[in-house]
Amino acid sequence: MSPFSLAGKTALVTGANTGIGQAIALAMGRAGASVICAGRQSCAETVSQIADGRELLLDFSDPMAARDVFADDQIDILVNNAGIIRRNDAVDFSESDWDDVLDVNLKAVFFTCQAFGRAVLARQGTGAIVNIASLLSLQGGIRVPSYTASKHGVAGITKLLANEWAAKGINVNAIAPGYIATNNTEALIRDEARNRAILERIPAGRWGEPDDIGETAVFLASPQRQNTSTAQSSTSTEAGLRADEQGLRRSEVEQPGPGIVHLGLGAFFRAFGAIYVDDAVRISGGDWGIIGVSLQSPATRDRLAQQDFVYTVVTQGPDGGEIFRKTEIVQDVLVAPESPEAVLTWMADPAIRIVTLTVTEKGYCHDPATGNLNFGHPDIVHDLGNPLPKSAPGFLVRALQRRRDAGRPPFTVLTCDNLPENGRLVRRAVLDLAGRIDPALAGWIAAEGRFPATMVDRITPATKPEDIDRLAQKIGYRDEAPVMCEPFRQWVVEDDFVPAYGTHARPDLAAAGAEMVADVTPYENMKLRMLNGTHSSLAYLGYLAGHETIAETVADPVFAAFVKRLWRQEIMPSFTPPEGVDLEAYADALFERYSNPAIRHRTWQIAMDGSQKLPQRILGTISDNLDAGRACPGLMLAVAGWMRYVGGIDEKGQPIEVKDPLAAQLRALSDAAQTADEKVAALLGCRDVFSARLALDLVGPVTSAYETLAAQGARKAVGGVR
Repeated sequence: MSPFSLAGKTALVTGANTGIGQAIALAMGRAGASVICAGRQSCAETVSQIADGRELLLDFSDPMAARDVFADDQIDILVNNAGIIRRNDAVDFSESDWDDVLDVNLKAVFFTCQAFGRAVLARQGTGAIVNIASLLSLQGGIRVPSYTASKHGVAGITKLLANEWAAKGINVNAIAPGYIATNNTEALIRDEARNRAILERIPAGRWGEPDDIGETAVFLASPQRQNTSTAQSSTSTEAGLRADEQGLRRSEVEQPGPGIVHLGLGAFFRAFGAIYVDDAVRISGGDWGIIGVSLQSPATRDRLAQQDFVYTVVTQGPDGGEIFRKTEIVQDVLVAPESPEAVLTWMADPAIRIVTLTVTEKGYCHDPATGNLNFGHPDIVHDLGNPLPKSAPGFLVRALQRRRDAGRPPFTVLTCDNLPENGRLVRRAVLDLAGRIDPALAGWIAAEGRFPATMVDRITPATKPEDIDRLAQKIGYRDEAPVMCEPFRQWVVEDDFVPAYGTHARPDLAAAGAEMVADVTPYENMKLRMLNGTHSSLAYLGYLAGHETIAETVADPVFAAFVKRLWRQEIMPSFTPPEGVDLEAYADALFERYSNPAIRHRTWQIAMDGSQKLPQRILGTISDNLDAGRACPGLMLAVAGWMRYVGGIDEKGQPIEVKDPLAAQLRALSDAAQTADEKVAALLGCRDVFSARLALDLVGPVTSAYETLAAQGARKAVGGVR
C-alpha cells in the first residue's frame, strides 16, 4: 500500500497506456484514487489493474483535446505525462517534427492545465497538478531539439502556474526524470554505444524504471506534500539513484500480515500467483502476506533470505524491452526437510486462510493414468506412519488435522499446477490419505474444506546466472533470485473458498485481474490442450531437431506450420471452448507468445517430467479424437517424439539428459527393445502413462510415426504431417 493516501480523490493521468504514465496511474490507484487513464491509445491494460479506473480516449496532437473534460467530472489531480519524441540532427530537423512535438508536449500541457485550473477555481476547490518534464530540460541532450525545448517549456510553465495558483489552492509541481526505460528510449537502449555512454553517466549504472516515478507523483498529489508547489523541487531519477546500492532490501512501508502459505515456492508462483496477490493487497488491502515453503532444497530460501525475501520480477517483451518490479509480498521461506514442525505450525495458524501449491504433477504422489493417490510412493508410505510429513498431500492432511483438533476452520487448498481438474485431484489425494490416517478427519475435510480448481497461464523460463549478472548492471542492485516472465498472464479461479471466513476468505483477486468463475473446466481444457499440449509437442520434436528454445522452434517455418495445423485440425475440434472465447484468436495469441525471442523457454526444460505431463496434455486429446473418429497424425508424432526422447539418444547420437521420475524405467524399456515396433510396444506398456485401452489404439499410428522419425529425422517428419 502507498504511504500517501489519495482516498476520495479523482486523478486524470495522460499517456497512461504504458511507461511512466502507466506506472503513475497504477501508483495512484494503489493510493486509493479513482483514476481516469487518458490517451490516444487504449489504456485497457492499465485500467484492468486499478480498483476504480476507467479509460478516456484523447488525442493530444490536438492541444485543446481536454478542454471539456473537466466540466463533466470533478477531477482533483491532473498528471500531464502524454508526450512524443522525434530524433534527428539539429541541421536536419524538420519544421513538421518541431511543431508535432511542441503541440503534444507543451501546448497541450498548458491548455490542459488551463482547463483544469478553470474548473477547480470555478468550484472554489483545491487541486494538484504534476507535470512530467525531463532532465533534458537541464542537460540539453542531443538529436532531440523539439523534445528538449518542449520539456524546458514544461518546467517554465510549471513555475509560472505555481506562482499564480498556489495561493488559490492549486499546487503545481513537476518531475524531471532522467533516463527511464520506456517506449521513447528503446532506440537508445538498443544502440550499444549510446547505451554504454549513458550508463557511464548514471551513478547507479542503470536505467530508471517507470515504477521509480510512481510514488513521487503520488506524494506530490497527496495532502502530505505540505503545500510544496514549485518546479524547483523536481525529481531527477538519474541523479537520485543510489550508486552504493548493492543488494535488495525490504522497504520500511507497513507490510500486510500473513494469510497464505505456499508449498513449492519456485519461479512460476513468484512470477504469477504472488503478483496477483500483491496487486490485490495493493488495490483492496487485507492481510495476505505469503509464507513460502520449499519441500526439497534450501536453495530458494538461501537466495531470498539474504535480501529480506524481496525479489525482482522481470517482464520481457518481444521487442527486447523489460519491465522490473520489486516484489515484497513473500515474507519468509521455510525448508520442509529442515523443519517440518515449523511448516505445520504456520499452516495450522489461524491467520492462514489459504494454502496454495505449485508442486508439479509429480508432487501430488498420484498415478497420472488413474488419478488415484499412489500409496506405494515412498513419501506417502512415510507420511502414513509419521506425524511430521514429507509430501505435499501429507503436509495438507497433517495441518488440517491440527486445525480440526484445535477447533479452527480449515484453510482453502488452492492448487496452481497445470493439471486437469486440479482442485478435484488434490482433494482426492488429501481425502485418500486422510481416510487412511483418520476416517473422521477425512469426513470433516470433505464437509468443511474447499479445493477450488484453477487455470494458470504465464510462461516463466528458468533464470540463468547470466540473467542475474545482466540484471545487476541494468537496475543498479544485485538480486540473487529474480524471475523472468512474459507480459501475458491469466488466472481463472473457481470462486469456492472456505465460507467460515466470510468476506475475508480470499484476497480481492478479481481486482487484480483474475477471472472468478463457477466452473474452470472449459478454461483448463483450452489451456492444457492448446498451450501445454503444443508446448510439449514442440519440446520433444524441436529438441530432436536441434532447436534450443520454443521461440527458435516456431521460427522454423516447418514447425510453425506444424503447430498451427495441430491447433486447427487436431486440438480445437476436441473440446468445447469457454463461452465467448474465440479459439482462432487464442491460437494466434499463443503463436505470438511462443515467438517472443526474449522468453528463452528451453525445449529441454519443457520436456522434463513427460511421463507425468503426457496424459493430460496430449493423450486426453488423442483419446477424444479417436472416439470421434478423427485422425490426429501430428499428436501421434508428438508421442513418438517423446518415446525417442526418453530413449536418451538424440539424432546425432549424443546423450540426452532426461529429467523424469520414470527416466530409468523408460530408458530400460527402450534399450531392451531392438526394432521400432518393439520399442513402441514396450513404452506403451507403461501403465503409469498409458491406459491399456488407449495403448491398444496407439500401437499402429505411433509405430508408424516412430519409424518415420527414425528414418527421416524430426524436422522432415514434422514437415510430412498432413
